[in-house]
Amino acid sequence: MRPVKSSAKRAAPKRQAKRTTKRTTKGAAKRAAPKRSTKSPARKKAASRPRGRKVSMARTWERRIEGWRRFFVRHAYMKSYAVLAAITVGVYAIWASGIIGQTSTYVSEQTRAATVAAGFTVQRVTLEGH
Repeated sequence: MRPVKSSAKRAAPKRQAKRTTKRTTKGAAKRAAPKRSTKSPARKKAASRPRGRKVSMARTWERRIEGWRRFFVRHAYMKSYAVLAAITVGVYAIWASGIIGQTSTYVSEQTRAATVAAGFTVQRVTLEGH
């Protein structure tokens, strides 16, 4: 048979209060807090050292880079936007500098010079019609 559960609440065990005793030892007098004087304390001059803790620039940049890395991990779609923006800016910078026009002119001049050197020249032009 199963034991019958009683509906009476169990009494919580009583905790004994800790006894505090004052011990007087030789070291206790030395460890005691110094007595406060009734006079107002003299103000100290401001420290000449800079406030706050010193953080190297390398550590600052490491934190900044780590922050950007976390941002791009959380927002993966932003990676594709960032790459697309970088490519767009790069292509525009190349186009605005005029390098594309200079390169096409250089290639056409070199092609013309190579064909002339190979012996391909215009000797006669014939027009018919109006």
